Amino acid sequence: MEIEKFEFYLAKARMGNQDAKERLVLALDPLLKTSIKKYCPIYSEFEDLYQDGQLIILECIDLYDPTKARFLAFVKSYLRYYYLDTFKYLLKEDENTLDSGEDLDIFDFLEDDVDLELDLIEKISYLNLKKNIKALSARQRQVINMFYFLDMSLNDIAKELNIKRWTVINTKRRALEILREVKNDY
Repeated sequence: MEIEKFEFYLAKARMGNQDAKERLVLALDPLLKTSIKKYCPIYSEFEDLYQDGQLIILECIDLYDPTKARFLAFVKSYLRYYYLDTFKYLLKEDENTLDSGEDLDIFDFLEDDVDLELDLIEKISYLNLKKNIKALSARQRQVINMFYFLDMSLNDIAKELNIKRWTVINTKRRALEILREVKNDY
């Protein structure tokens, strides 16, 4: 779905239009499936997880505040936390129902095509990034966080921080230079 159509349907859905809500849920179908696969890969529960995700999207339409973040970032975050919590709960329930003679662990729930080595490399990269982000000034960290993690536009960041757009651009550019320099140091 094109971004203009998406924004149009989002506005109509927020006014209570049922057809627009259905179209948004259908448009976010790939996000739902990806979130389930990534955060709660218990495929025997897929149908329930999928339906729960659809309800979460509908709930997000009502809860969404456009002054705080973009809608897609809001929905992604909401789904992520829901599915992670559900995954923990389902694993705990499975532990309680297993016979004591069975030795199952999280690896029994992963798909065969999961690349644990790649996941580990990504996790190490993430931890290094988290450590290296401390080399940035408070303003640089704030701009990077707002741009990459909250999906805010440069204009929105400038308004939020009460600075000029070019200051945001230069701050982001310098922060990325610093992160590249720090990365090359190890």
